Amino acid sequence: MPTVSFHAPISVVKRIRAASKKQGVPVSKFLRAAAEQSIERETASFGTWADQFAGIVKSGRSDLSQREGFGA
Repeated sequence: MPTVSFHAPISVVKRIRAASKKQGVPVSKFLRAAAEQSIERETASFGTWADQFAGIVKSGRSDLSQREGFGA
């Protein structure tokens, strides 16, 4: 498995170590799980969910500004 490293303030490192100890898992496993959860949240965003509904409703014109009373 490839290795990933990053720089973090000592306060963050202490919090990571404390959280991994509380869960009873090694720091590497804790960080791997946190990264996976973050990626999952990102891909399951509202925009992704809403994409399935894009274009369902068919309206008359594609540009409302061309309709009378809308715009110039």
